[in-house]
Amino acid sequence: MKVKQMRMENILSDFSDIIVNQVIEKHVKDDHRVIFEARLYLKDTTQLAVKDIKIFLAAHASKRKYAYQWMDVDNQLIIRWDNAQYHPELENFPYHKHLRNDKNVFPAPEVTLYEILTYIKEQIEKS
Repeated sequence: MKVKQMRMENILSDFSDIIVNQVIEKHVKDDHRVIFEARLYLKDTTQLAVKDIKIFLAAHASKRKYAYQWMDVDNQLIIRWDNAQYHPELENFPYHKHLRNDKNVFPAPEVTLYEILTYIKEQIEKS
């Protein structure tokens, strides 16, 4: 299910129950692009590195690049969702996820920050 595009500030506010600290590394919004890079520290001591870039092209088209890297307290990968074009052999290319290391790559749907935080919140509540 795709979630309507929301402002990053609203998304972070919606998940204030699991985000204990946030460092916004870059937030640029202009007529040509939106760039959002941040590190979110979560209540279970994990963290999420966020990189989401949207470039506006001609005729209402746009191009998006993203990477959401969820890491444990030792900065070890739990899951990274991204759309880097490194795995054309995967179904649903370029969208994919890495589980526990860069070699465990699986197809994944295109995702948003809201969807990732929803997933992480569910995992935190299970533990």
